[in-house]
Amino acid sequence: MSWHKELTEEEAKEVCRTFLMERYRGAKVDFSQVRLVTEDGVPSYYLEGKLEVRSGTIVAQFLFPSDRYAFRMWVSASAGKILRWEMH
Repeated sequence: MSWHKELTEEEAKEVCRTFLMERYRGAKVDFSQVRLVTEDGVPSYYLEGKLEVRSGTIVAQFLFPSDRYAFRMWVSASAGKILRWEMH
């Protein structure tokens, strides 16, 4: 018998946040929806929210507003790996 510890909701959010922060340093991640779903018999977390990306330099941050993007991500509840993600 094989036993796998499933991720908690908070752990899935941290996987998502870490992934996004590695790509968009200094960004702010806000989750609007997190839920455990099963697709093709595989339990995963569906995460949805907004990513706010600030301009690169201090001066640009004062002159230009931050860019906001919507994201969706699916994280394997058993393996803790990102199955797929979208940003628009």
